Amino acid sequence: MTSALMKRESSFKPTTNRTALALAVAAFLAAIALSFAAPAAAHAQESSAEGALKAEAFSLAATSQEDQGAEQSDAVQGRTIEDGVYELRIAKKTAYALDVNGASLANGARVQLYKRNSTLAQRWSFKLESDGYYSVVSVASGKALGVKGNSTKEGAAVQQRTAKKSPFQRWAVTPGKSGTYYLVNKATGLALSVSGKAKNSVPARMQPASGGTSQRFVFKRVNALPAGAHVIYSALAPEDQAIDVGGCSTRSGVQLQTYEANGTIAQRMYLRRVSQDTYGLQAVCSGLYLTSESGKVVQRKRTGKEAQQWRAQVEPGGIAFVNVATGKRLAVSGGAAENGAKLRTAKTASKASRFILEPANLIPNGTYVIENKAKGMVVDIDGSSVSTGANALVYTANYGGNQAFNVKAKGDGVYDIRNAFSKKALDVNEGSRANGANVQQWDPNGTDAQRWKITLDADGGLKLKNVASRNVLTASGKGGQGANVVSRADKGSKTQRWTLSPAYYELDKPLRRAAVKAENLSSSTPYLIMVDVTNNRTVVFKGSKGNWRVWKNWVVSTGAPSMPTVLGDYTIAMRGYSFGSGYTCYYWTQFYGDFLFHSILYDEGTFNVQDGRLGYSISHGCVRMNINDAKWIYDNIPSGTHVRTYK
Repeated sequence: MTSALMKRESSFKPTTNRTALALAVAAFLAAIALSFAAPAAAHAQESSAEGALKAEAFSLAATSQEDQGAEQSDAVQGRTIEDGVYELRIAKKTAYALDVNGASLANGARVQLYKRNSTLAQRWSFKLESDGYYSVVSVASGKALGVKGNSTKEGAAVQQRTAKKSPFQRWAVTPGKSGTYYLVNKATGLALSVSGKAKNSVPARMQPASGGTSQRFVFKRVNALPAGAHVIYSALAPEDQAIDVGGCSTRSGVQLQTYEANGTIAQRMYLRRVSQDTYGLQAVCSGLYLTSESGKVVQRKRTGKEAQQWRAQVEPGGIAFVNVATGKRLAVSGGAAENGAKLRTAKTASKASRFILEPANLIPNGTYVIENKAKGMVVDIDGSSVSTGANALVYTANYGGNQAFNVKAKGDGVYDIRNAFSKKALDVNEGSRANGANVQQWDPNGTDAQRWKITLDADGGLKLKNVASRNVLTASGKGGQGANVVSRADKGSKTQRWTLSPAYYELDKPLRRAAVKAENLSSSTPYLIMVDVTNNRTVVFKGSKGNWRVWKNWVVSTGAPSMPTVLGDYTIAMRGYSFGSGYTCYYWTQFYGDFLFHSILYDEGTFNVQDGRLGYSISHGCVRMNINDAKWIYDNIPSGTHVRTYK
């Protein structure tokens, strides 16, 4: 029998207290398991009057050097640390922490070392249970730290599993050297150990307790959850159903819901820390806060009151958010997470009132309309131009591609923003730091003039700060119709705050094709007409070479394969009211010989439609149009205007 076991035997005394007796018996049995588990017990030597064994007798051969001189300590039951959330940094190299592989939610996920990264996978909730041992729960998954397969063998793997009242999921947090601690399992008496060199993905295993640097951890108290953007899944359907702002509404009073996880901004929630483990939950798409209101959970403007404060509790199975004002828990109505299930508050703990969190970028990659908080105008590339240097302004939303922007995360909260139609980047002219520097679109080049740091204000509204200029995206003046977009020093005004909402925009490929082809063409008038005979599209541009703006965009019918529309460069010439025999076409405008722009076919001398098809290659070579569009050309396009027809 080892001296450590003898020491424990000598301290074992009968008691009439059943709880104390049970604890003493558990310690005695753990000591017996420990004595039989030592791989070199037959060669162990007593090293001091205290009966501590040499560390080498308890170490793997591969790590015998790192634990030389470590003192054997008995597992200590009872409270040695306060209940709370901790990051466990390995003593031999504190840049590494105990981690759940890949922040997995799965039973059996490996527990390992990984370089410290402040993620949920490296946060562990400790709670002293009635048996005098701690339960240890991963904040990332809500699953408990335990021994794989309930094995009592040395070298058994450490994993996470659904929490149970199992001794294989109970741990004595035992003080070690220099303010560190090691974890001794209740069932096995073995200590959690990370052997070998400290590096990413080294698995945790169970080994005889030596108190060496492979087993000792610095316990760093941390907040239950990191501040920042998260997706919050219901524990009823982890990874499938998330808290959601219906329709990405910015309206105050909208009740929150769960909805199928879709990666959109409507499911981004920003945790804003109020105090230790207490947070405001702010919807990123609206800037409003989750508020307990008559049993419902709705979004409201920030008040700072307790109805908008939620205390995070790490529990087996997930995170509970307890409202500070009511003491009730955030919960999913009806006990089933499904599309449209409303959020409410509930008194009792249940799966419906627990959640799994996943940290995320503030803005998910996607296509957005960028709306100014001052007047509700949206960022617009003037005239749907595809030209380099085309101006950005704010304008009434029209759902066009010139108002849709592809936003892509580049890391560290920085984003690349490109117009969905032109494919050009939102850019501060020459990266200037001057107040009022113009914002334009430019060929993507990866410079800081095209990089935008996006943050969410506590009072709602997104701030887009240019990396080069160090100023923020601003709508000039009062932000009204047609106001220029510039870069200015941040004053916190509404003209400098924005919301991003999904742009349900599908690229109009024929329109973009016409714009790209038109960019370097010139015309002797302020207009240019492009006719795409492949896609049966006619686009009118206004402006000048290198600065054409989309003015009109029409679906037309062009020549049939047997009578194709001519291809090339032409100019507008004569025009007239009508022509035809057996039919009548109105408002014709000539661009080459017998090739005309004109209306669809009507019965002769009437306005009864004879053939109104558009979008087909069916004409005798002319460009057939809606009568109103044909009249617009007839009335507005000057003679000499350049016409380009192409396949």
